[in-house]
Amino acid sequence: MRSNTVKHWRWLSVLLLLLVGGGLFGITVPVAGAEIGPEFPASPPGSAGKSTYGLFTIWWVNYGFMSPPADTSTAQGQHVLIPITTTAYSGFPMPWFFSKHVRSVSVREYVGPGLWAPLPVQTPTITEVDPTASFTVDLGVANRVGTRYVQFSVTYTDGHVIRSGVVALTTVPKPVNATDLAPTATPPTIFWGQSAAIAAHLMPDNSTGSVTWSLQPAAAGTLNPADGTTTQLTPKDVQPNDPYLQYNPAGLQTTLQAQVTNPDGSRLTRQTQVIIGGLTPQTAAAGSTFSYRPAALNPAAFPAGATVRYQWTLQKPSRQSVSPPGTTLNQPDFRWTNIPGNAAGEYFLQLTVIFTTGGHDFQWVSNVTTLWVNPAAIRLRAVPNLTFMLAGGGGNRVPTGDDLNAAAGTMLVYQAGQTRTGAAFDGNDQGRLLVDGSQWSLAVAVSPFTNTATNAPLNVTPILELTLNGTRQTIPADGGSITVLKNQRDALAAAMDDQTTLLIPQTPLVPPGTYQADVTWTVTTAP
Repeated sequence: MRSNTVKHWRWLSVLLLLLVGGGLFGITVPVAGAEIGPEFPASPPGSAGKSTYGLFTIWWVNYGFMSPPADTSTAQGQHVLIPITTTAYSGFPMPWFFSKHVRSVSVREYVGPGLWAPLPVQTPTITEVDPTASFTVDLGVANRVGTRYVQFSVTYTDGHVIRSGVVALTTVPKPVNATDLAPTATPPTIFWGQSAAIAAHLMPDNSTGSVTWSLQPAAAGTLNPADGTTTQLTPKDVQPNDPYLQYNPAGLQTTLQAQVTNPDGSRLTRQTQVIIGGLTPQTAAAGSTFSYRPAALNPAAFPAGATVRYQWTLQKPSRQSVSPPGTTLNQPDFRWTNIPGNAAGEYFLQLTVIFTTGGHDFQWVSNVTTLWVNPAAIRLRAVPNLTFMLAGGGGNRVPTGDDLNAAAGTMLVYQAGQTRTGAAFDGNDQGRLLVDGSQWSLAVAVSPFTNTATNAPLNVTPILELTLNGTRQTIPADGGSITVLKNQRDALAAAMDDQTTLLIPQTPLVPPGTYQADVTWTVTTAP
């Protein structure tokens, strides 16, 4: 029985050796993404099995890899560890009889066209459990970022050699957490049909965190790619009546959110904005010349050699297109020269940019914005009389000489509805300030205070604190003119309130009487 078994094993061994020998010719295993062939032809896969004959178990083993070395990716600074499993056999019936032990492993690295060099490695610890041998090859610490290509050779104790295919060893940068990010868009304002490039700007710039992007409103366009340190915003296709065009006079503000997920699992989120549309509401004045260039054209990048055309559309509220005399509608700047007085009112403005490249026309389209033409006349229609009293717990009252002698001075508050008469006064007692027109500035001067009976001056300079249109202006009562509103583009309708005050510095021995000053309001064309 033993002799039959041995004969059977010998026959299998010879057959397997022939198979191995026949498999050494012309075998090349390419690496995905690489056009580097192995230095030596790769060996066919290993195989093994067993048969049981009564009390005997017979292993048959074919030289080769059961789990060949595979492409691997390793972070910078870590050891490159390559697990391998080959066929192996401890021998039958004695350990030295027909044994197939793994003796050593060698590695050669691709160094240039047709050139390979040995890569030093230590002999690994080999674990054999019939019919395989398992071991891990340590190729050292990965220092250089990039991809290398190697081929493994495994030598058995009987001198037989098996070889792997080409194995790619990729070293990626060591993990670095992002401490912050500052996403930016270039350009930050675009037309519909134009694209914007968005960069995450991780800090530090060698961060290895992964970035994902999202857009609000999501229907406004697409982000491609949806992850990575850069992406591109492409607005959706729009038709002339699209609400995004018609009902966003300042353009559609989109929010792009960048989220970085760090190697340690922590996350940071930051946002940037892109305005799609390119136009913002404009105001012009009758009698003037108006010119407007959208910010999205400063600058605009067109393909080299492209032919560019500009088409402005000016519409009345009825949406009827008009081209009044003096308008320029075919240049980057919309221009309306010497706007007539009867042109005052509301208009709608839109720009289409057409550029031709490669024999094809492409369009960028702006949103529809408003153009207000204000009447030319600037008129100061109403100014307020200003009366001040001392605020007290029981109601406002006229200050006394003792009040005025306070070391910190005396703060008086504006009183509405206090009637003043006299030919010198043309103000109203309701605290109203009305200015008609556009592009104007307003200045205020307060004369020194005097006694209305004796004309004697107050020997201190009170300070008028004028609250107007959301701002607070300090105006000394010394006759000097102070500009309180500059370059106003619209009409003004304001009213005084008790936030307007008059501070009288400490004034001892004030002669009794009524003290007043003249307030002069002056409106001028601006700028």
